[in-house]
Amino acid sequence: SREYVMQKMLEDIDIAIANLPSERNVYRITKWTAMALKSRFCLFEGTFRKYHNITAYENGADYYLELAAEISHKFITTSGYSIAKDAKDPSANYRKLFSTMNATNTEVILAKDFNAALDLVHNVGGAFNTATNGRYGMTKKAVAAYLMKDGSRFTDKAGWETMSFMDEVKDRDPRLEQSIITPTYIRDEETVTSPQNMANTTTGYAPIKYFTGAEDDTYQTSYVDMPIFRAAEVYLNYAEAANEVDGATSLVYELVNTIRRRAGQPELPAGLSQEQMRDKIRQERRIELCFENHRFWDVRRWMIAEEIDNGPVHRVTIDAEGNISYPVFQN
Repeated sequence: SREYVMQKMLEDIDIAIANLPSERNVYRITKWTAMALKSRFCLFEGTFRKYHNITAYENGADYYLELAAEISHKFITTSGYSIAKDAKDPSANYRKLFSTMNATNTEVILAKDFNAALDLVHNVGGAFNTATNGRYGMTKKAVAAYLMKDGSRFTDKAGWETMSFMDEVKDRDPRLEQSIITPTYIRDEETVTSPQNMANTTTGYAPIKYFTGAEDDTYQTSYVDMPIFRAAEVYLNYAEAANEVDGATSLVYELVNTIRRRAGQPELPAGLSQEQMRDKIRQERRIELCFENHRFWDVRRWMIAEEIDNGPVHRVTIDAEGNISYPVFQN
């Protein structure tokens, strides 16, 4: 049964937490990695049971949500990991997590090590910067989800659907320009802005996360390290689990605000209800964890697939005569 599987997972992960080394090592499994994994799968199970109304087992949704909050809190208070910040260049705090050849264990709990000298490489550079390796792109709807820099909703601005790209990305959550190419983008080791090449992206929103610009733009030549677990996710796991059980406590506020401060976003307003805080946390996960393989599973566990509009994808469509048409949102 589902409950039997979950109990065996808990047995295994608790043995791992008790016996793995506690010394932090960004390229090795430690007790902190195991705690982050427990935080992740307990949150998934608790919210999945809650929003799919699974009540057939001895342990309900709150049991797993409380476990998620408990292990997340223990990680936050005992691991020594924190939200990485660089006071010298706060505008690049977020991007630096995903554009370094040697992951730092300030925030990154576990990363995949890549090394050009050892021929351990991946294909992000080729995929993001050529017209023959996938032509990746963020969707317009995902871009629209990023708030304004002052914390207001971009989609509340008059005419947001048909803004020029220059206006669309202006004064937005700083994580947007650290995730896709915008007019201010400068590749590492260069001094001038790098314009977007529309031949390399299907949507008009070309990603730069996991790419420095210092590597070759050819097939299988990238060697940026890939974070697998990081402290920001555990902060958000605690915030969500605790809010689902007890509402918007002061610690929930502080953890979400810590991530927002690093991103250059204003703190959350006081007095949020449980439902309002839930919306804020879900918004924060969507942006903070973008391109990190969480959104699909978040949509499933929250059971919101039928509530969200899956289009549009492109920024604009240009026909053979040069006429521009903008995508139409369904909701």
